[in-house]
Amino acid sequence: MKSFAIATLTLALVTAAAHAQMPQNTGGSAPPGSTAMANPSGVPDGKLSQADHSFITKAAGAGLAEVSEAKIAVKNASSPDVRQFAQQMIADHSNVNRQLKRIAIAEGIKIPSRPGPADRAAAGRLSRLSGADFDIAYVADQVNAHQDAVELFSQERQMGSDARLKAFATQTLPTLQNHLAMVNQLAGNAANQRPSASSMAPPATGGQPQQ
Repeated sequence: MKSFAIATLTLALVTAAAHAQMPQNTGGSAPPGSTAMANPSGVPDGKLSQADHSFITKAAGAGLAEVSEAKIAVKNASSPDVRQFAQQMIADHSNVNRQLKRIAIAEGIKIPSRPGPADRAAAGRLSRLSGADFDIAYVADQVNAHQDAVELFSQERQMGSDARLKAFATQTLPTLQNHLAMVNQLAGNAANQRPSASSMAPPATGGQPQQ
């Protein structure tokens, strides 16, 4: 009987020692051998990466600037083609802005409610122009703006971490590329219509200089 009690006590001590040496899972992570998968992006669930956050902020501000400048163009442009382009910018970018706002709300991200300081300054400069001077300045601004937009959306499509933002960038990119092609055509038309230096020179009299 005494031998049985000693054996039982010894077994209990060995079991307790073995349990104390086992690693404890105190951080809430999956234990060894678990099939739980870690987040491959390294971004906590429900939060955007810094790159995605930067994209949504830049895209929102640029989209607001597009609509703001296009509204000025509808009033100040002299070319019917420029006014038609501006009207399409209002329609297309207003739609894109609404889509982006819905994503931002779903992600819990606060986006700009108006264009940034540089874009507001550009709009102010454009608002003081009219006629052909306005057309030239607006078209030049739009070439630069859409080159930047195509680059921004292409980068998000290729390198973004958030599935919704990548899908949004992929869906929107063809529209931006089409806008860029349109405004490049406008810029080419404007360049062709500018008078050349030779056409602006005074006509020759054809006579011989008097002695």
